[in-house]
Amino acid sequence: MSGKTRTFFTDVQNTDFIKNVFALQEGEEILTFTSNESVQNLLNLMVAQRGKKVFFILTLYNQRYNQLRDILKSVGFIEGQDFFNAVDFLSEIHGVPFNSWEIIKNL
Repeated sequence: MSGKTRTFFTDVQNTDFIKNVFALQEGEEILTFTSNESVQNLLNLMVAQRGKKVFFILTLYNQRYNQLRDILKSVGFIEGQDFFNAVDFLSEIHGVPFNSWEIIKNL
């Protein structure tokens, strides 16, 4: 992730949570999921910014993450390199068990 800018993709209600927990820096952005068009916008941005940005997807619905993961993989993006499940970076203090193996297995 060195030298890459983070971008987050999440449900609208999670934007303040992301700002606080992930301490967004200047130039980092949050894209929100509002419709299937949002997924296409994410794909377009990922293609345009390949190698320049890393994307963190935060959805509390595993099924939605799995669907997004499958779409991204089908067009050549690599989980753990181009995009991450942001839930894996949360801890007990955020209400989810910390799973460090998910983070380090792809480094």
